[in-house]
Amino acid sequence: MSQFEFFMVFYGLLIGLGVAELLLGFMNLLRHRTRPKLGLYTPLLGLLVFLQLMALFIDAWLNLRDVQISMTGLAVPTLIGVFVFAAAVLVVPRDTEEWQNLDDYFLLNRRWTIGLLIAANLLIMVHEIVRLPAANLPTYTIVNLFGFTLLGIAMLARNRITIALSLGAMILLYLSLYSGKNLTLFRLVNWLLA
Repeated sequence: MSQFEFFMVFYGLLIGLGVAELLLGFMNLLRHRTRPKLGLYTPLLGLLVFLQLMALFIDAWLNLRDVQISMTGLAVPTLIGVFVFAAAVLVVPRDTEEWQNLDDYFLLNRRWTIGLLIAANLLIMVHEIVRLPAANLPTYTIVNLFGFTLLGIAMLARNRITIALSLGAMILLYLSLYSGKNLTLFRLVNWLLA
């Protein structure tokens, strides 16, 4: 077993538990006799966190093949996984009887949930930026700043339409970046910078 395979057993378990918690949160809503109104924000945030979890798997395959099995080598990937796992747990409330509308729950807890996603993505950026060729740095920085801006808007905006649009745009950003179509957004930014 290689170091990467050994690492992926642990990392995959952490990310897999995040996916399970997220899905269980939504499935538990169906179990209750009195279901809260789903609203718009919770499904959007759930999809965003799900895509973030999937992106962690993809990023592990692409960028973590040389991870060292040590406390130092595992520190950043583990923190990233813990932050996204915690965000996945917070998307849907456990005590759904206390919430008539999940949009209210989202608005009360979004700073924690989206803050955890921002923290995870900052760690990802720091971990990846030291390995990037200098020629890719401007494009990488612009795309990440766009993503952080969208997350910041979703976390701080007061206007409900603005919040929904920023979450939707972040979902589209993930779909674009991880679609397997030669990272079309990176090509667009490179074309604009040329």
